Amino acid sequence: MSCSKETTKPGPPSPSPSGSSTVHLHIDGSSSGAIEYTQERKHIFQDKDDIVVKRKRLKSGDHGSTICGECKRIDFNGVLDLTADIRTLWREPENGILVANLAARCTGPPTNGCSLCSLFFAARIPSDSAEYELRALSFMGFITCVNFSKCSWDFRARDIPQLCVVPTGIRPKMLAYHIIDHVAAHGSILPTKLEDTMNSNSIFYPRLVSGHVDFTVVKEWTEYCKLHHGRLCATEKALPSGMRLIDCFRPRPAIVPAVGRRRYAALSYVWGQTMQERRETVPPSTNDLPRVLPQTLMDAIQVCKAMDIPFLWVDRYCIHHLDPREAQEQLDQMDTIYESSDITIIALGPDAESGLPGISTIRETQPSVGLHDFHLFSTKPHPHLAIRNSTWSQRGWTFQEAVLSRRRLVFTEHQVYFECCAMNCQ
Repeated sequence: MSCSKETTKPGPPSPSPSGSSTVHLHIDGSSSGAIEYTQERKHIFQDKDDIVVKRKRLKSGDHGSTICGECKRIDFNGVLDLTADIRTLWREPENGILVANLAARCTGPPTNGCSLCSLFFAARIPSDSAEYELRALSFMGFITCVNFSKCSWDFRARDIPQLCVVPTGIRPKMLAYHIIDHVAAHGSILPTKLEDTMNSNSIFYPRLVSGHVDFTVVKEWTEYCKLHHGRLCATEKALPSGMRLIDCFRPRPAIVPAVGRRRYAALSYVWGQTMQERRETVPPSTNDLPRVLPQTLMDAIQVCKAMDIPFLWVDRYCIHHLDPREAQEQLDQMDTIYESSDITIIALGPDAESGLPGISTIRETQPSVGLHDFHLFSTKPHPHLAIRNSTWSQRGWTFQEAVLSRRRLVFTEHQVYFECCAMNCQ
């Protein structure tokens, strides 16, 4: 799963004809933006004007953050003012602007109880350096999957600053490489005013992400795909004969025949040892599922309900494994099964009991600090790293399931990641 590297000038979103796409970026937990270009079957993005997500206000307790004297002297309003003249950040894109000399405050875990010192320490680029600096850099300039430097100045003027805690004395070229790697793996710090930033000129806006999945956002991603991507993300294939699905909306989910063009999700996951040892399978003569289901399957059913998708396909229970001939017929049509699904739910966990983060378990939340009229918080790691490092990505059949699917919804420990044939959203 990758991002396209081609861009042209931005434009307003519009329905996409066959073979072209409107590109929009929406980063759940870090940013949102818009880029428009025409490209066949590429991974692209979502606009804040099309996906409107209300920013979370700070909890009252966040205003009581303990801040040390040195951190109180940092001019964060000056950083936010850079949004009005973002050219300043692009004059030295690899080095950025020095905001504060943090000296030795980030060489070890802070003991002064300062919330900002703790945030800086968590966000720092690890080094043997005795001193650190806080630098403001272009957010747009470090999105490596898109070459924003080729965009017009009018477009780049809609950038926002990001803050990075970097070792003192690193040469700009080397610093840029460190920042790219670190931001992808750990994120950076984004400052934002507390008032709603949706009306600003910026195409990016920071947003806090809760421990549970916000399906209002996810459904907006999928609906945008259906409305604007045309045949890029459509299929005309009929469902395989003899196909069965799990009816998610019954009081007790059960297996039913796939009649007509039923809307369903498919589950892509790793069985793991516990699933391999399970002997239960659904015989052809019954529609009942086992009374005890793996956690990942139970979570996938909840995802279908939240997204108003009536049915779910899971290989373990929707294929007649007791009938070798019929099972082989279904396996031979796996391409059609995944391509015809409305979306494929991807579980990165090592086994079927791992569940989906944000459904049955709480996702990791980003470090954040509230200060009077603005807020600082860390962005989340890039989901591609979680995908690459997962057990799921090491299995040939799961990779095949992702490639065959028109839309994919990946659950990582930090966020959900949506990808179709024309865009991706985090």
